Amino acid sequence: MSTLENLIGKPLSECSDQELEEIVMKGRLAREDEMIGARTKRAIKVKADKVAKTGQVLLVNPDDFD
Repeated sequence: MSTLENLIGKPLSECSDQELEEIVMKGRLAREDEMIGARTKRAIKVKADKVAKTGQVLLVNPDDFD
């Protein structure tokens, strides 16, 4: 079996074009979500590093929120 057949769990000859298109779209969306998550984590880390370097502290009063 090829790598793609291993990923989808059945031979490619048994998959319709529509099934393959759906699998590819799901993979692309998942990869995009991972990239967005990685960017967000990196941005949070950079911001935390900047705050740590400057010594700024953000004071939040929980009573200000509902």
